[in-house]
Amino acid sequence: MSLDLQAQLLIAFGFLFILAESIVPAFGLLAIVGAVAFIWGGLLVHHHPEIHTVFLNPASVWAVAVFAIIIAGLIGYLVKREYFKPTTTGQEAMIGDTGQIISWEEKTGQVRINGEIWQARSENKLKLAKGDIISVKGTDELVLIIEKEK
Repeated sequence: MSLDLQAQLLIAFGFLFILAESIVPAFGLLAIVGAVAFIWGGLLVHHHPEIHTVFLNPASVWAVAVFAIIIAGLIGYLVKREYFKPTTTGQEAMIGDTGQIISWEEKTGQVRINGEIWQARSENKLKLAKGDIISVKGTDELVLIIEKEK
């Protein structure tokens, strides 16, 4: 296989891998492989000036490779940042929310929080009446652990 064909294939595969990264969730791996293929193809073009063409201009190959590495790093940073955000869905996200008592008997009852009715319990006997404000202290399966709002 000639160097001209090798350089063109490496650059084409590099482009395809970078394009595939935007479609397939590979967490930046395809973009890095694509950038390596671009760089390798660019080195072949750079060290063998007889295969320079308008399409295989070494400066444009290096620019695309650097751009792909920057984009992969940026996407990796954004994914990591989102991964460590606090929970915003499910009952775990309700901890700290306030609601109202619908019905209550000593340690158990029903509460309304964010427009939903939940079973609730407290660790201590609480004298609560309909409409009293409570806050969610924790969860136990599908039961909220509450305390009286101060």
